[in-house]
Amino acid sequence: MTRSQPVGSSPVGLPGSDKQPGLCANCQAAAVWTQDDVRREVPQVRETLHAMGIRLPTPVRVALAADGLGAVPDSHSGSGSGSGSGSGSDSDWDSGRRRTGLTVTRGAEVLSLQVAAGLTPCRFGATVAHECMHAWLAQRSFPPAPDEVMEGICQLVAYGYLVRRSPDPRSCLAAQAMRRDPDPVYGDGFRRVRGLAQRLGAAAVIEHVRRTGQLPPDPNQE
Repeated sequence: MTRSQPVGSSPVGLPGSDKQPGLCANCQAAAVWTQDDVRREVPQVRETLHAMGIRLPTPVRVALAADGLGAVPDSHSGSGSGSGSGSGSDSDWDSGRRRTGLTVTRGAEVLSLQVAAGLTPCRFGATVAHECMHAWLAQRSFPPAPDEVMEGICQLVAYGYLVRRSPDPRSCLAAQAMRRDPDPVYGDGFRRVRGLAQRLGAAAVIEHVRRTGQLPPDPNQE
């Protein structure tokens, strides 16, 4: 996240590549490769987000980045977990990561929301959920906050999306990977936000960030 700049971008990175040999033929066939595939998958993601109470004030088009979005920036330790959906085989959780989603903003305006082509429906949906939360925060003019705060909040939404896909085994594995992710921004940030949400409620945590740009104190550490 680079909200201190005139135009901000919030990348999501996931382990591996959906074009790896480890991805089975069925998964390759079901993956999101075209804008028609995006139109097929986005409605159920939107429905899940609405059930979670997340609605964008201004709708944003989800665009497919057919040429990929590059590697995760070094500022995120080169291994952001993004939507936490795992590697091409849905088991190689510790491999090198690539960027799978990118939201670009200017102030409260969302300039673009892109998702890499070739993601399985599970990974695509979680990435869209993560990026939609970045758009939600931008459109509500949230103040600048540390990466681990903003990415942690967006990871919480991606996690909620995956949990609501249970008992789908890929979603269960993806959620498990998020809980174990060692990355200091996407992993530690997510676990800290999730812990506070469990103790204080997600709405209270997000409202505190809106007012202060920081997470609320942990009642277990007072």
